[in-house]
Amino acid sequence: NGQSKAFLLPKEGRIIDVTVWDDEVQGYDCGDEAASWFGRYLNRDCRLVYQGDCPRNVDAEFADEGTQVSYADGFPLLAVAQSSIDFLNSACETRIGSENFRPNIVIENTQPFAERDWQGMAVDNVEMKVVKPCQRCVIPSINPATAKREASIMPVLIEYCRKNKKIIFGQNLTFSCEQGAELKVGGVVRF
Repeated sequence: NGQSKAFLLPKEGRIIDVTVWDDEVQGYDCGDEAASWFGRYLNRDCRLVYQGDCPRNVDAEFADEGTQVSYADGFPLLAVAQSSIDFLNSACETRIGSENFRPNIVIENTQPFAERDWQGMAVDNVEMKVVKPCQRCVIPSINPATAKREASIMPVLIEYCRKNKKIIFGQNLTFSCEQGAELKVGGVVRF
């Protein structure tokens, strides 16, 4: 609705309990002013919570003990192949873009669905380990620009991405790197 507002993220203060999927973690409450602004904007009671230095570990079944993630989905990184998105897009009545899948990394110049066989990758001095294929819910069928469900997307995902009664698209990754390392657009990926 054109409203904008800036809030300073707290580095100390009231820590509250937060649930992200099935994880019970903690975070810094950003205060009543932020809660009120977001509540008016979203038309519901809510709180803005900043993770700060409050830890959240990934599922130890799939990654090394102590590997952490933000309030993001379940793992620090999600990679998809642009060729796979292009393939799905060609089979769908509605435009499907990388934004439908909310990845951190989109890799070009691969064969469609090459990500199904990735075990690991590196860009410069960032080493990434594939830990788990990404199981999908209905979120990829939601148009990120309009928040409306696009009915033609889910049948395409079911046809081309269904495995063992689950829709799988993209790979969840963990990473290790030197402090200050960066991933940059255009970086060369080594598999």
